[in-house]
Amino acid sequence: MPKLGVCIKILCPKPIAFCTHLTLSQPTVSGFCVLFFCESGELGVKPRLRFCNRSRWHQPICPKKKCSSALAHPLSVLFILSFAQGHLPSAWKSANITALHKKGAKSDPCNYRPISLLPIISKVMESIIASDIKSSLFANGLIFDHKFGFRPGHSTMDMLLLLSQQWMEDLNARREIRAISLDISRAFDTVWHPALLTKLSSNGIQGHLDSWLTDFLSCRSQHVALNGVLSSPLPVQAGVPQGSVLGPV
Repeated sequence: MPKLGVCIKILCPKPIAFCTHLTLSQPTVSGFCVLFFCESGELGVKPRLRFCNRSRWHQPICPKKKCSSALAHPLSVLFILSFAQGHLPSAWKSANITALHKKGAKSDPCNYRPISLLPIISKVMESIIASDIKSSLFANGLIFDHKFGFRPGHSTMDMLLLLSQQWMEDLNARREIRAISLDISRAFDTVWHPALLTKLSSNGIQGHLDSWLTDFLSCRSQHVALNGVLSSPLPVQAGVPQGSVLGPV
Protein backbone atom coordinates (compact mmCIF):
# COMPACT_ATOMS: atom_id res chain seq x y z
CA MET A 1 0.00 0.00 0.00
CA PRO A 2 2.81 2.54 0.68
CA LYS A 3 4.18 1.80 -2.81
CA LEU A 4 0.78 2.60 -4.31
CA GLY A 5 0.61 5.92 -2.47
CA VAL A 6 4.14 6.87 -3.52
CA CYS A 7 3.42 5.91 -7.12
CA ILE A 8 0.32 8.13 -7.21
CA LYS A 9 2.35 11.00 -5.75
CA ILE A 10 5.13 10.54 -8.34
CA LEU A 11 2.58 10.63 -11.15
CA CYS A 12 1.47 14.09 -9.96
CA PRO A 13 4.80 15.98 -9.99
CA LYS A 14 5.46 19.67 -9.62
CA PRO A 15 5.47 21.57 -12.94
CA ILE A 16 8.81 21.94 -14.65
CA ALA A 17 10.53 25.30 -14.49
CA PHE A 18 10.13 26.39 -18.11
CA CYS A 19 6.31 26.56 -17.76
CA THR A 20 6.38 29.31 -15.15
CA HIS A 21 6.32 32.12 -17.75
CA LEU A 22 2.79 31.22 -18.89
CA THR A 23 0.44 34.19 -19.31
CA LEU A 24 -3.12 34.30 -20.58
CA SER A 25 -5.52 36.99 -21.73
CA GLN A 26 -7.28 39.37 -19.37
CA PRO A 27 -10.75 38.43 -18.08
CA THR A 28 -13.49 38.60 -20.69
CA VAL A 29 -16.38 38.19 -18.23
CA SER A 30 -16.84 40.36 -15.16
CA GLY A 31 -18.78 39.67 -11.96
CA PHE A 32 -18.58 35.89 -12.44
CA CYS A 33 -20.54 34.01 -9.73
CA VAL A 34 -19.74 36.61 -7.06
CA LEU A 35 -23.13 36.60 -5.33
CA PHE A 36 -24.24 33.04 -6.00
CA PHE A 37 -23.65 31.71 -2.52
CA CYS A 38 -25.69 34.29 -0.67
CA GLU A 39 -28.57 33.57 -3.04
CA SER A 40 -28.37 29.80 -2.62
CA GLY A 41 -28.50 29.32 1.16
CA GLU A 42 -30.47 26.41 2.58
CA LEU A 43 -32.28 25.85 -0.72
CA GLY A 44 -29.00 24.78 -2.29
CA VAL A 45 -27.88 22.59 0.60
CA LYS A 46 -30.95 20.57 1.61
CA PRO A 47 -31.67 18.68 -1.65
CA ARG A 48 -28.01 17.79 -2.06
CA LEU A 49 -27.88 16.25 1.41
CA ARG A 50 -30.92 14.13 0.62
CA PHE A 51 -29.22 12.51 -2.33
CA CYS A 52 -25.89 11.77 -0.67
CA ASN A 53 -24.42 8.41 -1.57
CA ARG A 54 -22.52 6.95 1.36
CA SER A 55 -20.43 4.70 -0.90
CA ARG A 56 -18.86 7.78 -2.48
CA TRP A 57 -17.30 9.30 0.61
CA HIS A 58 -15.24 8.09 3.51
CA GLN A 59 -17.33 8.79 6.64
CA PRO A 60 -19.18 5.86 8.30
CA ILE A 61 -22.61 7.56 8.21
CA CYS A 62 -24.49 9.55 5.59
CA PRO A 63 -26.56 12.54 6.80
CA LYS A 64 -29.38 12.38 4.28
CA LYS A 65 -33.20 12.43 4.34
CA LYS A 66 -33.95 12.57 8.09
CA CYS A 67 -31.00 14.85 8.93
CA SER A 68 -31.06 17.09 5.87
CA SER A 69 -33.59 19.59 7.29
CA ALA A 70 -31.65 20.01 10.53
CA LEU A 71 -28.26 20.28 8.82
CA ALA A 72 -29.23 22.59 5.95
CA HIS A 73 -29.12 25.87 7.90
CA PRO A 74 -25.85 25.38 9.86
CA LEU A 75 -24.12 24.05 6.77
CA SER A 76 -25.31 26.98 4.65
CA VAL A 77 -23.87 29.37 7.27
CA LEU A 78 -20.60 27.40 7.26
CA PHE A 79 -20.44 27.41 3.46
CA ILE A 80 -21.06 31.16 3.22
CA LEU A 81 -18.29 31.76 5.77
CA SER A 82 -15.90 29.47 3.88
CA PHE A 83 -16.69 31.21 0.60
CA ALA A 84 -16.36 34.73 2.05
CA GLN A 85 -12.98 33.93 3.61
CA GLY A 86 -11.71 31.95 0.62
CA HIS A 87 -10.70 29.10 2.88
CA LEU A 88 -11.58 25.43 3.37
CA PRO A 89 -10.84 23.37 6.49
CA SER A 90 -7.93 21.00 5.90
CA ALA A 91 -10.18 18.01 6.65
CA TRP A 92 -12.26 18.90 3.58
CA LYS A 93 -9.17 18.60 1.39
CA SER A 94 -8.06 15.20 2.65
CA ALA A 95 -9.00 12.33 0.34
CA ASN A 96 -9.07 8.60 0.78
CA ILE A 97 -7.83 7.03 -2.44
CA THR A 98 -9.45 3.91 -3.84
CA ALA A 99 -7.25 2.46 -6.56
CA LEU A 100 -9.07 1.05 -9.61
CA HIS A 101 -7.09 -1.22 -11.92
CA LYS A 102 -6.84 0.18 -15.47
CA LYS A 103 -4.60 -2.15 -17.47
CA GLY A 104 -1.39 -4.13 -17.30
CA ALA A 105 -0.02 -6.15 -14.43
CA LYS A 106 -2.00 -5.82 -11.20
CA SER A 107 1.25 -6.12 -9.28
CA ASP A 108 2.40 -2.75 -10.69
CA PRO A 109 0.92 0.08 -8.55
CA CYS A 110 1.28 2.51 -11.47
CA ASN A 111 -1.43 0.62 -13.40
CA TYR A 112 -4.20 1.86 -11.11
CA ARG A 113 -6.47 4.90 -11.38
CA PRO A 114 -6.73 6.91 -8.12
CA ILE A 115 -10.35 7.72 -7.20
CA SER A 116 -10.73 10.27 -4.40
CA LEU A 117 -13.34 9.62 -1.72
CA LEU A 118 -13.99 13.03 -0.17
CA PRO A 119 -15.93 14.30 2.87
CA ILE A 120 -19.62 14.79 2.14
CA ILE A 121 -19.64 18.37 3.46
CA SER A 122 -16.96 19.32 0.95
CA LYS A 123 -18.82 17.62 -1.90
CA VAL A 124 -22.10 19.37 -1.07
CA MET A 125 -20.38 22.76 -1.22
CA GLU A 126 -18.54 21.75 -4.40
CA SER A 127 -21.87 20.78 -5.96
CA ILE A 128 -23.39 24.20 -5.31
CA ILE A 129 -20.35 26.02 -6.67
CA ALA A 130 -20.03 23.72 -9.70
CA SER A 131 -23.69 24.27 -10.58
CA ASP A 132 -23.30 28.04 -10.62
CA ILE A 133 -20.00 27.95 -12.48
CA LYS A 134 -21.54 25.83 -15.24
CA SER A 135 -24.61 28.08 -15.42
CA SER A 136 -22.39 31.13 -15.84
CA LEU A 137 -20.22 29.40 -18.44
CA PHE A 138 -23.28 28.55 -20.53
CA ALA A 139 -24.83 31.99 -20.04
CA ASN A 140 -21.66 33.69 -21.28
CA GLY A 141 -21.14 31.36 -24.23
CA LEU A 142 -17.90 29.90 -22.85
CA ILE A 143 -18.82 26.25 -23.48
CA PHE A 144 -18.04 24.90 -26.96
CA ASP A 145 -21.17 23.54 -28.67
CA HIS A 146 -19.38 20.32 -29.60
CA LYS A 147 -18.21 19.55 -26.07
CA PHE A 148 -19.87 16.30 -25.07
CA GLY A 149 -18.11 15.12 -21.91
CA PHE A 150 -19.21 16.25 -18.41
CA ARG A 151 -22.14 18.19 -19.88
CA PRO A 152 -25.81 17.71 -18.90
CA GLY A 153 -27.83 15.92 -21.56
CA HIS A 154 -24.71 14.95 -23.51
CA SER A 155 -22.38 11.97 -23.61
CA THR A 156 -19.49 10.66 -25.64
CA MET A 157 -22.04 8.49 -27.46
CA ASP A 158 -23.54 11.68 -28.93
CA MET A 159 -20.11 12.56 -30.30
CA LEU A 160 -19.74 9.12 -31.90
CA LEU A 161 -23.20 9.34 -33.46
CA LEU A 162 -22.46 12.80 -34.87
CA LEU A 163 -19.13 11.69 -36.32
CA SER A 164 -20.66 8.51 -37.76
CA GLN A 165 -23.33 10.54 -39.52
CA GLN A 166 -20.79 12.98 -40.95
CA TRP A 167 -18.53 10.15 -42.09
CA MET A 168 -21.39 8.30 -43.79
CA GLU A 169 -22.33 11.46 -45.66
CA ASP A 170 -18.72 11.96 -46.74
CA LEU A 171 -18.37 8.34 -47.85
CA ASN A 172 -21.57 8.54 -49.87
CA ALA A 173 -20.24 11.70 -51.52
CA ARG A 174 -16.86 9.98 -52.14
CA ARG A 175 -15.05 12.56 -50.04
CA GLU A 176 -11.83 11.81 -48.20
CA ILE A 177 -12.02 11.37 -44.42
CA ARG A 178 -9.18 12.04 -42.02
CA ALA A 179 -9.48 11.74 -38.27
CA ILE A 180 -7.03 12.47 -35.46
CA SER A 181 -7.65 11.13 -31.96
CA LEU A 182 -5.67 12.47 -29.01
CA ASP A 183 -5.59 11.16 -25.46
CA ILE A 184 -3.86 13.08 -22.66
CA SER A 185 -2.26 10.59 -20.32
CA ARG A 186 -3.39 11.08 -16.69
CA ALA A 187 -5.15 14.33 -17.55
CA PHE A 188 -6.78 14.69 -14.11
CA ASP A 189 -3.63 13.83 -12.19
CA THR A 190 -1.21 16.17 -13.95
CA VAL A 191 -3.15 19.46 -14.14
CA TRP A 192 -0.79 22.30 -13.24
CA HIS A 193 -2.54 24.47 -10.65
CA PRO A 194 -1.07 27.90 -11.59
CA ALA A 195 -2.04 27.40 -15.25
CA LEU A 196 -5.54 26.24 -14.30
CA LEU A 197 -6.12 29.22 -12.00
CA THR A 198 -4.80 31.63 -14.63
CA LYS A 199 -7.15 30.12 -17.21
CA LEU A 200 -10.10 30.45 -14.82
CA SER A 201 -9.19 34.08 -14.15
CA SER A 202 -9.00 34.78 -17.89
CA ASN A 203 -12.62 33.59 -18.12
CA GLY A 204 -13.80 35.99 -15.43
CA ILE A 205 -13.50 33.97 -12.23
CA GLN A 206 -12.18 36.48 -9.70
CA GLY A 207 -12.77 37.78 -6.18
CA HIS A 208 -14.14 35.39 -3.55
CA LEU A 209 -14.61 32.56 -6.03
CA ASP A 210 -11.02 32.80 -7.27
CA SER A 211 -9.72 32.81 -3.69
CA TRP A 212 -11.89 29.85 -2.74
CA LEU A 213 -10.83 27.78 -5.76
CA THR A 214 -7.17 28.61 -5.11
CA ASP A 215 -7.51 27.30 -1.56
CA PHE A 216 -9.48 24.30 -2.80
CA LEU A 217 -6.47 23.23 -4.88
CA SER A 218 -3.85 24.12 -2.27
CA CYS A 219 -2.42 21.95 0.53
CA ARG A 220 -4.41 18.86 -0.39
CA SER A 221 -3.45 15.46 0.99
CA GLN A 222 -4.41 11.88 0.32
CA HIS A 223 -4.35 8.45 1.95
CA VAL A 224 -4.59 5.14 0.12
CA ALA A 225 -7.40 2.98 1.50
CA LEU A 226 -7.11 -0.79 1.14
CA ASN A 227 -9.15 -3.39 3.03
CA GLY A 228 -10.09 -0.84 5.69
CA VAL A 229 -6.49 0.23 6.31
CA LEU A 230 -5.17 3.73 5.53
CA SER A 231 -1.65 4.58 4.43
CA SER A 232 0.28 7.56 5.77
CA PRO A 233 -0.84 10.89 4.24
CA LEU A 234 1.01 12.26 1.22
CA PRO A 235 0.76 15.83 -0.17
CA VAL A 236 -0.93 16.46 -3.53
CA GLN A 237 1.11 18.93 -5.59
CA ALA A 238 -0.74 18.81 -8.91
CA GLY A 239 -3.91 17.55 -10.51
CA VAL A 240 -7.59 17.77 -9.63
CA PRO A 241 -9.15 15.01 -7.50
CA GLN A 242 -10.94 12.30 -9.48
CA GLY A 243 -14.14 11.68 -7.60
CA SER A 244 -14.68 15.33 -6.70
CA VAL A 245 -17.60 17.36 -8.07
CA LEU A 246 -15.47 20.28 -9.25
CA GLY A 247 -12.78 18.13 -10.87
CA PRO A 248 -14.57 17.60 -14.21
CA VAL A 249 -15.64 21.26 -14.33
